Amino acid sequence: MKNFLCFLLLFLSINLQAGFLGELAFNYHSDAENADDTAYSRLDYRVYVAASFNQNRRVFFGQNIMFVNREMKSSGTGQTDSISVMELGPKLLLFFNESSTFGLALGWNPYAKGSRTRSGQSEDVSGSSMVGAIVVQAKVTKKFYVGASLNYHSLTITESTDSSNTQEDVSHTYTTMYPMFDLSFRF
Repeated sequence: MKNFLCFLLLFLSINLQAGFLGELAFNYHSDAENADDTAYSRLDYRVYVAASFNQNRRVFFGQNIMFVNREMKSSGTGQTDSISVMELGPKLLLFFNESSTFGLALGWNPYAKGSRTRSGQSEDVSGSSMVGAIVVQAKVTKKFYVGASLNYHSLTITESTDSSNTQEDVSHTYTTMYPMFDLSFRF
């Protein structure tokens, strides 16, 4: 049995050519209007570390780390509503062409924790999120790619804890579609 396992590991290692991908993506958006004296801003950035175990390196699976900061100020009421969340979870990236420059990414973040301010009240929040993206990247060097992605992100808050440690089950969803600028390192 021990010899069989050694043979199996040797056979599999001959066909495997692991590849690694590190990616940094970010987006900043701001908007202001004077009809209701409101201003909105959002900052998203993502770190993705993944590995590929197929020869053509077109399928990557790894850890997704996202940071979402969203703020809405109303000069009329003098209040600022905001949410700041860190999200962690697995993500799959599939490239459709041979040069691995056009693909689709799908991720699920079962860990989403942060803080939120609503109507002047601060609270800690937790929940989960889903993310999907269409990815286009251009090869700059053998290991460095630059590109953009169109992202769909849905964050669901399921639990909030106020400043007096009162915990409440909630169901609040933040859904956004936005572009991101991507930097990718592959080796």
